Amino acid sequence: MGDVHDEKAAALQGVAGHAGLFSTAYDLAIFLQTMINGGSYGDAQVLQPESVQLMMEDQITTESHLGQSLGWNVNRGWFMAGLSSPSTVGHTGFTGTSFVLDPLTDSFVIFLTNRVHPTRDEGSINGVRHDLVQQFIRSIPYSHPLEGHTWYSGMTSNVSSELVFEFDTHETDRLVFDTSFDILNDIARDQGFVDFSTDDGDTWKPLPVTIAMDDYTKTMHHSWIGSTKNHWVEAQASIEHLTEEEILVRFRYVTSGSNGKGWWIRPSDPENWSLVNDQNWSLIEPELEVSVH
Repeated sequence: MGDVHDEKAAALQGVAGHAGLFSTAYDLAIFLQTMINGGSYGDAQVLQPESVQLMMEDQITTESHLGQSLGWNVNRGWFMAGLSSPSTVGHTGFTGTSFVLDPLTDSFVIFLTNRVHPTRDEGSINGVRHDLVQQFIRSIPYSHPLEGHTWYSGMTSNVSSELVFEFDTHETDRLVFDTSFDILNDIARDQGFVDFSTDDGDTWKPLPVTIAMDDYTKTMHHSWIGSTKNHWVEAQASIEHLTEEEILVRFRYVTSGSNGKGWWIRPSDPENWSLVNDQNWSLIEPELEVSVH
């Protein structure tokens, strides 16, 4: 089908483990759909589900967030972009090729190109890989059941978004809201923050928030990173130590050039929440279908 564009593979007559595999977008789509199906395609069971699970699971137990399955990268935001999650796998090739497979949305992106023709001096193609996935994500409905007004941060790169509410503390000692988020799991890139102010926004302090997810609880002390994997979770923060009758609560989302799907906030008791500022956030009405944008 072609000549291997790699010196080492050429020296081995084109047969090498690291280069020289040729395919088409159509055949790769069948292969990736087979992975999504648990190893089957049509009437054929090509791989056992247990084998597919091993191929998709991160085999590196470190805190580096640079996972590796049996042959594929896991959770690499620099080319997986907003599809990146602990469940997402993918691979890149020397000539600029890549694929991203996201089992959470049953979707994949295939990118076939030859960046080294006619010369390899054109620079990195990583920005194109990333932007292609981001454009793809914008076409995926992010199906959240909406029961009341929901604010969405969007998924714009290199932006700081602020959502500020005045919260009435008269009848409660807890601040409760529902949330869903997909914030790249890399503290050097995207981050979310929840702060409060008792002096009309002159100074802000971190507000520790506890979320209940997958049969366990986790307290976000300041920086929010990670993903709820397309699910809503309940979030609570204790405010019983505050004596003020009203406080300001701020949700701040800061993105870099590589970011996830974004952050959704839905107050559980909206009568206690009064909107002050929604800079770069969008209000989603209950009757509308949610799509990332």
